[in-house]
Amino acid sequence: MATPSSPAKTCAICRQDCTNKPRVKDAQGHYFCRDCVEKKKAAQQNGAQAKPASRPAVAVDDERGIMARLVDDSVSKSPNVCPGCRRPLRPETVVCTQCGFNRQTSQVVTTQVLKSEAVKAAKATGRQSRRALMAVFLVILVALILLAVLYSQGVIDPFR
Repeated sequence: MATPSSPAKTCAICRQDCTNKPRVKDAQGHYFCRDCVEKKKAAQQNGAQAKPASRPAVAVDDERGIMARLVDDSVSKSPNVCPGCRRPLRPETVVCTQCGFNRQTSQVVTTQVLKSEAVKAAKATGRQSRRALMAVFLVILVALILLAVLYSQGVIDPFR
């Protein structure tokens, strides 16, 4: 139950508090009261029977598709607010940098960071230079050990 200090769970379509009602929540954290979801499903089914769909049909069980359409059709859709996270946006913004919502395609953009070939080459060069430095160090160490052995056996005497 909601306390006075807890945030209200407001339906993104009808803007009514659905804290004490059956509700669903989408991936972006938007709440939808069950009545609005049922009305939307019924409208989609009636619309699909009346005319062919202009966009690909989504299975009734596809909650993500239903939620995306609910957000698209909600009264909170505004040119200056991201429908994905409700963050204020500039009018010319296409993709929200907070949640990745693309306002032109109404889809969430995901990214993957890949290392460029230059970075990979620089790391490989760094490894090679460390190996070369280690090889030089080992050669000097072996030479010093060899000189110490030869000096201890009297083969060489640097002070003559």
